[in-house]
Parts: sequence; structure tokens; C-alpha cells
Amino acid sequence: MERFNSETNNNESETKSTVGKKLRQYKKIAALITLLSLTQLESAMAQETEPSDNNQEKITALAKKTGEHVKKIADNFKEVGQRGTIGKTKVRRVVNSAKETTTTVGYNNDETETKWLTHEVMGSSLRFFDDNADGSLDKIIINDENSKLGPAGKSLENDLQTFDDMSSLAENAEMIASLKPEKIKVYAFTFENENFLIRSVDFESGEAGELSGPEAEALTKKMQQMYTDEMEELAK
Repeated sequence: MERFNSETNNNESETKSTVGKKLRQYKKIAALITLLSLTQLESAMAQETEPSDNNQEKITALAKKTGEHVKKIADNFKEVGQRGTIGKTKVRRVVNSAKETTTTVGYNNDETETKWLTHEVMGSSLRFFDDNADGSLDKIIINDENSKLGPAGKSLENDLQTFDDMSSLAENAEMIASLKPEKIKVYAFTFENENFLIRSVDFESGEAGELSGPEAEALTKKMQQMYTDEMEELAK
């Protein structure tokens, strides 16, 4: 089990926790994705589809914009982030209690290259994962908002789902669902053969699925926009 190992005192903000409009929006979207299967999501997102070229251009532009924010964040975290490791990867982490967010950046050994970034909102109930830290959203993990583990415990659970490929996660989910189901869903966003594709794994039902076409584009754009908004705010 890989976990975050701290090398310094916790850098967590002690300001009072608040829940704003953005947090309520995230909870609404997370609830939608958690409650619906990919088949139902396809129907739900159909009303929000735009012409394919328009979606592709917007997603590409959002990812480019986000990449600039991520670079700024990664540079800043070298100064302000709490040092630690996840597995063999050096990381810097910043926890903001007021906004209920936890952001972790992974670096190479001398911190000259950024390997990835994770950003959690809603007390670690929703995690964004940006592999290669290029601004393009690669994966989201939705954890049980009512879990008794608390943000730190959920963050550790999220680590377990973040770095495995979806095939391995699907095998693990099938086994876990048959023994002790967990209210965790993982979605991976890819662009393959000129098409957007979303793969899902449900650790409560043990089911895995795929969504493609205009509905996948619409949902990808929505989630990328959420990630972009978070990185823009964090980079300020």
C-alpha cells in the first residue's frame, strides 16, 4: 500500500471551513456521476452535447490553459508544499481546510520535472488526477462523502486507485465488490482514434464500463472545465 509519508510538520491551514457555490456544484455533479451508470449518463449528457469540433477545440484549449496553471503551481509548491513521498516519488502537498482541498504534486528526484498532480475537493470525496501534469484531466475518483475515514483516510484510499491502470482496477473492483463493497467510482478520460472515451470502474457493484461519442465529449468537457477552474484558483 503506497501512502503519503510526511517529512515535515503539517502545513494545513487552520482557517474555518466554508462551503461555497462551487462546492455545491461539485457535489451535484459528483452525485450525478455516482448514482448513474454510464448508460444512464449517456442519456443524461445527450442534452448537453455540442458539435464535435466545437467540443474538441474547447477541451484542447482548456487543457492548454490548465497546463500553464499547473506549471505555476508545481513551481510554487517547491517552496510552500509539505515534503513527503508516495512510493518512491518525491511529493509536495498543500492542504487548505477552508476550501476543503488537498493538492499533491509528484516530482522526479531533484524536483526538476513534474510527474503528476492530484487535487481533491469536498474533503477528498472527489479527486482530479493529471498524469504528466500537462493540464489534461486523466482520471477522477469519487469517494463516499459520508465515509467515516475522514479526508486523510479517503485521500489514502484515493492513492490506491490513482496510479493503477483501469484494467487492474476493474479486476480489483470485481473482487472487492464480492467481499466488501466500497462506495468508490473511478473514471478515466482518454482520446483514442480521434474519439473521446471514458472508462469507469465501480467498487460497489464490481462493474466496469465505457462511454464514447458526443456524450463522452460533453462529460469530458464538463469535468475538464471543473479541473481548469480549480487550477486557475490555486495558481492565484
